[in-house]
Amino acid sequence: MSKRSFNGEVPTQEGMPDIITCDVSGLSRTESELLRYLAANSGRPVSRDEILANVWRLDPARVSTRTVDMHIVKLRHKLGDNPQKPRRLLTVRNTGYMLIKGSGICAKDPAWPRKRRERVDDQ
Repeated sequence: MSKRSFNGEVPTQEGMPDIITCDVSGLSRTESELLRYLAANSGRPVSRDEILANVWRLDPARVSTRTVDMHIVKLRHKLGDNPQKPRRLLTVRNTGYMLIKGSGICAKDPAWPRKRRERVDDQ
């Protein structure tokens, strides 16, 4: 399985649209919050611990889970990103994930749900 790697420089995608073209209404609240967090921090690697703390609001030192990885897989699928050769959402080896700057995903898209998670089963 080949993955794009991050070598310390912030990669960008030329020719990507300014606004994401997927239907964000199909995202769960958790997926929406995850995408918003990654978009707000695009261009830099975000660790799984940071995601757990800021999206799930869990203490990563007290939790051992693969939920971040599973949500990334679902998110890539919904964004139409090829998991074998992702163009928008990269796996940064031994670190976490990085949304490419200029990938066409806008952190301030007004169509995204604004409500916080109210039910655990929404994940």
